[in-house]
Amino acid sequence: MNFLRTVIGACAGFRFYRIALEWSASEPFKHLVKLSAVLAAVCVLILAPRAFRWTAEATQWIERELKLPAFTIESGKVRSDAPQPAVRRADDFLFILDTTGATPLATTGAVNGIIVTADRVFVWAGREAQPQVLPVSQLPQGRVDAAYFRELMTMLIWLLVLPALGMFFGLFLTIGLVQCAAFSGLASLLERPITPRFTFAQLFRLTTLAVTPASVVAAAYGALGWAQGFVPMVYLVVFGFYFSGAAAVCRAALIREGGGIK
Repeated sequence: MNFLRTVIGACAGFRFYRIALEWSASEPFKHLVKLSAVLAAVCVLILAPRAFRWTAEATQWIERELKLPAFTIESGKVRSDAPQPAVRRADDFLFILDTTGATPLATTGAVNGIIVTADRVFVWAGREAQPQVLPVSQLPQGRVDAAYFRELMTMLIWLLVLPALGMFFGLFLTIGLVQCAAFSGLASLLERPITPRFTFAQLFRLTTLAVTPASVVAAAYGALGWAQGFVPMVYLVVFGFYFSGAAAVCRAALIREGGGIK
């Protein structure tokens, strides 16, 4: 609840930033940890539905365009009564079912594709990409069709939720710490000719709090899908606006209260 009040206060106005100057040495780090955790959760909540929608669209495309030959995976092997090699092409995608090993992998010439052999699956994306090899024994058993791919992708998405949370959390925390430290160091140099001036610790606390509204705006842009190529620029503009405004308000308030900045 205290974190939520801090987020709302940091976004609502500059006067709230006065409390950041009273934070203990550990408070900025605690705030960044909480903020990074929330942003990581928001990213997963934004990306997971998109992944599920992509899975549904891919399933429809497989049914409509690719029309896979009938085959199953049983006891770690691919089994099929279809004539082979069974070749399906759609757009820039190639699918080949060949349990006989008669299709040379290097002669396919497709940009993207999958080759299914008796015991291995070769997958590549990009004309220059090297095929990734997946043993059939690691795949779920059953009839392989569009529904199989949907269930496989859905299971994969759920399996990736926790690793994605950890990855985003570490990424946001690292970026936040580096940004706050670098910006505070630069601002402390610019503060030297100013009297009275903020210390590095005070600037670090203000930047930590100013990251909050910038992150909220960036998350909103990501959630709504607005001009995502401009998100970093929007983030920096919002961060700069809140930091400069908060610094000015805090400086004026502290001068009025005690004749200087402690």
